[in-house]
This record gives sequence, C-alpha cells and structure tokens, in this order.
Amino acid sequence: MLLMLKNHKLSLLIIFSSLFLFVFCFNTLQNKEEEEFKMILKKVKSRLSTDHFSPSVLDDDFSQKVFKNYLENLDGGKRFFLQEDIDSFKVHENKLDDYFKNQDLAFYNLTMGVFHKRLEDLGFLINQLLVQEIDLNKDEVYFIETAENKESKYAQNPTEWREKWRKYVKSQLVQELYTLQSIEENKNKTESELLIEAKSSVKENLDDLFRRFKKRKNKDFFTLYLNSHLEIYDPHTTYFSPKDKEDFEVNISGQLEGIGAKLEDKKGYATISELIIGGPAWKSKELEPGDKIIKVGQGKEEPVDIIGMLLDESIRLIRGKKGSTVMLTIKKKDNSIKRISIVRDVIEYGETFAKSVVIKNQKGQKYGLIYLPEFYVNMNDRNGRNAASDVKSEIQKLKKEGIAGLIFDVRDNGGGSLPICGEIVGEFIEKGPVVQVRGGKNADADVLEDTDKKISWSGPMVVLVNEFSASASEILAAALQDYKRAVIIGSKKTYGKGTVQSYRNSLNDLFEFSDNDYGGMKLTTQKFYRINGGSTQLKGVESDIVIPNEYAYTDVSESNKPYSLQWDKIEKTNYTPWSEEFDLEKIKSKSAERLNKEVYSKNMEQKAKWIKHMTDNKQIPVSIAKYKSFISENEKTTKRFDSILKYENKLTFTLPKATIIPKNSEEQKSFKAKNEDWYAKLKKDFTINEALMVLSNMR
Repeated sequence: MLLMLKNHKLSLLIIFSSLFLFVFCFNTLQNKEEEEFKMILKKVKSRLSTDHFSPSVLDDDFSQKVFKNYLENLDGGKRFFLQEDIDSFKVHENKLDDYFKNQDLAFYNLTMGVFHKRLEDLGFLINQLLVQEIDLNKDEVYFIETAENKESKYAQNPTEWREKWRKYVKSQLVQELYTLQSIEENKNKTESELLIEAKSSVKENLDDLFRRFKKRKNKDFFTLYLNSHLEIYDPHTTYFSPKDKEDFEVNISGQLEGIGAKLEDKKGYATISELIIGGPAWKSKELEPGDKIIKVGQGKEEPVDIIGMLLDESIRLIRGKKGSTVMLTIKKKDNSIKRISIVRDVIEYGETFAKSVVIKNQKGQKYGLIYLPEFYVNMNDRNGRNAASDVKSEIQKLKKEGIAGLIFDVRDNGGGSLPICGEIVGEFIEKGPVVQVRGGKNADADVLEDTDKKISWSGPMVVLVNEFSASASEILAAALQDYKRAVIIGSKKTYGKGTVQSYRNSLNDLFEFSDNDYGGMKLTTQKFYRINGGSTQLKGVESDIVIPNEYAYTDVSESNKPYSLQWDKIEKTNYTPWSEEFDLEKIKSKSAERLNKEVYSKNMEQKAKWIKHMTDNKQIPVSIAKYKSFISENEKTTKRFDSILKYENKLTFTLPKATIIPKNSEEQKSFKAKNEDWYAKLKKDFTINEALMVLSNMR
C-alpha cells in the first residue's frame, strides 16, 4: 500500500491552519535602536583596534570574509535564501569594511528584510507541503546541507527552493512515522492513521521553530551580525549583548541569584527540567520537573504572562536579587493551576566545582581522583569561591586517605581563569614559571610564575585530557608535562586554544558615565606559550599515552576553525624539571603492551572510524522502506560496539572521609544519589583503569 493521505484534506486544512498565523516582517530599526547599534559598532571597533592581540586590517579581503561568515551564520544550511538573494547581496561584498568603519547598517537592514520575507514565504510553503499528498514509498534522498559542506548550494529559483523544503519535510515525516511504527501501542493503527499523527507532530515542531524565529528581537540578529565581524579576528573574540553578558558571567562563576530551577522550552512553555538541590525551588517542595511556568510576578506587581515567550527572556524574569520575591503561576502535570511565592537566593551549580573520590583497586591500593570541570572564579567577588582553593581542599582530603597516586581530570574542561590555573599548577611544583604570556606580535613575553615553595601533592600524578580540554586545561597539562611532573593520558592531543581573552563587562570608556548598557565583550589580547617556548595554539598538548575515544578521527579542534590565530614559538624560559623523575619511555612501553591486548581499545578504535563515517555522510534516504533499512544497518553496526557499553572496571569508589555531608535528610538522599550516579560513570571509564596502572608504574 502506498503511504499516502487521500481523503483527509479537509481535516488537515483545519489541523495546519495555524501555520498561516506565522507571518513574519522585519521590524525596521527605530531611530533610537539604530543609534544604539551604531554606538555599539563604534565602541567595539575602537576596542578591537587598541586591545586585540592581532587587529585585522579593514580592507576588501576582510569585507569578503565577513560577507561569507555572516551568511553562513545566518543561513548555514542554505535553506532560507535563494541564489537571487545572494546575488543582490553581492553588491555589498567589498563594502562591509567601510560599513564597519562608518557604522553603516545598510547591509544588515537589507539582509534582515529579505530573511524575514523568506520566513514569511516559508510559513505558507510548509502549510502547503503538509496538506498535500506525500508518497513515502518514492525512493529519494535528502541531502543534509551545512556551511562546511562545499557541495551545499542555494536554490537557483523558487521551484528548487520548494523542492529542497519538500524533501526536508518528507525526511521529518519519514523519521516521525518510523518512530510511531516502532511503538508497541500503535501496532493496531493503520498507516494512514499514523501518518496523520506524524504530520501533526512535524507541524508542531515546525510551529515551534517559526515561533522562536518570530520572537527573536532585532538585537539578537544584530549580535549575530556583529559577531560575524569579530570572528574574523579570531574565534574567541565575542560581543555580548546585555543578556548574553549576564549568561557569560553566570557560567564563569558557577553562581547566580534566582530560584534554582533548570528550564527548557517545550512548545512555548517554560518547563522545569530539574531542581537544583538545596535551592529555593527545591526547598519549597511545591515545584517538580514537568511543571510549566505560565506567569511571573515580581513581588506584589501584576504577573506577566510568559507563554510563548523565548526561554532566555522568561529566565531573566525569574532570576533576581537574593532576598527578593518572585510569584510564579504554575500549570501542574495534572493541568491544575497553582500560585507559588519563592524568595530568591544565591544558587551554586555543583557540576561547575571541583570534587574528588577515593579509588581502590583489587589489591586494596588507594588512589585519588580530582575532577575539575572548569577553572572558575567569581568575577564579581574576589573573595568568592574559586577553583584553586577548592582543588587545594580536595587534595588535603585525599592525602588523609593515604593515597598512592593522584589522577587530575580536566577532560571536557574548556578553560577559565589564567591566574587560577597558575595557582593550581603551583600546588604540584616547588616553584618556577608556569606559562609565558605575550601581549602582541612584537612584545616581550611576561612569565607567570609560582613563587610559593609549598606543595600540596608531591606523589605520582597523571593528568587526563581529551579533545575538549582547552585553554587553561592545556596550560596545566603542558606545564606539568614540561616539568616532567605528570604523565598526560587521553586523546591524541588537546583542543589547541593558545590564546588569552580579556573580558570587558562594559563598552563605555573609563570616564564615560552613562546609564546605557551596551553590553560587553571578550577579546583576545594575548597568546600564551609553554615554558619550553612552544605554543599550544592549534597543536594543543600531545598526550604521553593515547587512549582511543569516539572523536579520535573527527576534527573538533581549534585547527578546524577558519580564522584561528597561527602557531608560533618563542624562547624557552628557565625552569628545573621535577627532581623525582620517572622513566616515561618505560611507562609508555608497558601501557602500549596493555592497550594492544585490550578488546575495549580495539573496539573503540573501530567505533571512532564509524562515527567519522557517519559524520561525513550527508545523505538520508527518505522512502520509508529505505529509511528502515538505513536504521537497521546502523543498529547492526552499533551492536558490534556493545562491549564498550558493557565495560566496567573492577574498581571501587568512595568519597573522602573529610567530605562534608549535608545534615538535612532530604539533602543527604539527593547528595547520595548524585554521587552514586557519578560512581556508575566512573566504573565504566576505561581511561581511569589505565591511569591507575600508569601510576603504579611511576613508583
């Protein structure tokens, strides 16, 4: 039977009629907003010319790069614009440098007008595509287009544009129909009935996509436009709008003032996904995951309806100063409505902070592991919590346990504060340089040194890294490798970010007193170099012992960014290697023997190659039969790697006895559950097992 809808056009017209409500029009910039954007452009350009490590030359070459980068950021999949749109934009291709110098928004206004017109056209097109008969048995392929894929092309005309979107909608329908057919309770439903459900589900998802586009403000698109210029300087120079600035400061500090609830957008509702243990929302016992927040009131003020509001805007209404009251109107999972008053407090996100665990092997030997997610510091409170003091505290806890060696885990750690990183390195060396920092191409390098002879840990040590260990993580790994203080274990190399950023929380000049918040920016002001003179930029830090992982053949590093600063080197600085040397070559040889015998490492190598193949694959079959076959083949392949999922090391994990346990019984339960979840992940971690073997070889 052909999977078509033949007698349901009237019902579908009713189902999909709401799509016609999504009519887009670009709100032409008002004078006040346009002047604000021009002022931001002026201030950002000024900062770049005076403060950036390597300011770009504003010429036609710069203009062409911005032109390409902006269009990729705005429409990377080449799904919204037509080739005729791009042709009309090309008149400006060599003028963007002049527009940037003169704060001219002509090109921005032009692209936004066309972009929103295409979205309006798309609303009607999607409606037509979902109502028409769709042959899901016809053998076709959907081509996944991305900015990185050189084969991606803009539609040459409206007919090609329609065809591109027809295949996209069909691909969504095929995937949704396959999912519905896989559900046991749908066994007795006809294909036509399931197809109606699939179309309804796809319609809801596209409704949500359109809603979010429609709700985006001019400032959001302007931020994208401006950052398309800044990315040409380097990937880490960024403008933050006021709301983005707030998010950045929260992320780097691990703290915020609010109610302690994580939210997600579910079809226009700000929905609670998780309560932060110990936060006001958790303590209230009146909220639970799945609750939808429909109104937010400040103290005794009239509540604001937030249904359909963008999630980041809803979050800003819910956040607020410690001690202030927020009134939430909640729609519970049983559809009952409830009003809840919550007093805001300072919330600490525990996953940001250092933590430790005691590991015991089968011989009863004890080792310690410290996990550091980022090099955090409270930018608004110098006496606030920071990674250096927390790491020192965790070391002391582990030393009391009589550990024989230490694992320092900075996998997935994207960096943070450079001075804090220097302090942490100082806990493992007597004294000496940690990193060299240079503020310009021809400037002399400054040396960040550890001047305190005190050492918190002097025993055997390994550092765990992966492809996402970046910046400060690389400084730490490089310094301890150069001092021959630790063995580096993990991916072939780390991310390769060898630049230092300075954060400006205000674009105003030093003596410019203004109530206007133009946002802030993070810009690259320095490059750092290893104490041996080499840069970690692009090259990263190479592991002494390489453990295969899923990304072994997928380039996710800094070197894959088109406008990254280049690698270079400077003179080495004077430093004295660690006195208690270990035989690295012997350790590497023994590790290689173990890894060559391990089925796990061989299977992981094959899985990494398969992931690379799937990442490179840009085609998905969009006939239901071919799609089922496609999924079936993938499932067969993934079953070959079941042993990876089933792997468990034979280690036991416990908290250091000095760990502070919550006194409240409910908090204790949550604390215990979180740690047990962590232990479960550690038991499946092959790298930790090899790290312990390396530590035993270092003694």
